[in-house]
Amino acid sequence: IIISVLDSHEIFRRQMRHLSEIIPGDFELIVVDDGSDSPLVYDGPLGFPFQLIYTNDKRPWTNDLARNLASRRARGEYLLMTDIDHILTSKAIENVASFKGDMLMFARRVAELNEHGRICNIGRQLAPHVNTFAVRKSVFEEIGGYGSHYLGYGSDRVIRQKYKTLLARGLVKPVQLGAT
Repeated sequence: IIISVLDSHEIFRRQMRHLSEIIPGDFELIVVDDGSDSPLVYDGPLGFPFQLIYTNDKRPWTNDLARNLASRRARGEYLLMTDIDHILTSKAIENVASFKGDMLMFARRVAELNEHGRICNIGRQLAPHVNTFAVRKSVFEEIGGYGSHYLGYGSDRVIRQKYKTLLARGLVKPVQLGAT
């Protein structure tokens, strides 16, 4: 699981409480501090491998570079990319654990994490968001990861477009939709 964070310390704290309860021991979590003014720190107990790394890049909005850095450090066959303000559920984690395709997207719901990391205020279901997806690591590498020249919003759509190009050439399987 790869999450990049920039100056979202309280959301990070809540996410870590939440994730510590739902991530199985055979998953790993890589959080990239993408240049926060005050560096992120986490020293709580976890039942899975965890890396907290820092980009040390002073340019604004280098989320793409952070995700590329984490993908190179990841040891698993799949990368589950998400944003710090997206909440993964245990069902989504189960979907990834049993997934055998090339890319998995997730339907989503509006919700919040309370101060204890518990999901609350669950709202309506929404269409999948391009920022949260699981992809076979070899496919992500074939796509070329995120472009290092591109900094800003919309790059997840570029990843999807590159994936569609591989799909049209018959090199990957169709995107699947997982339950949340």
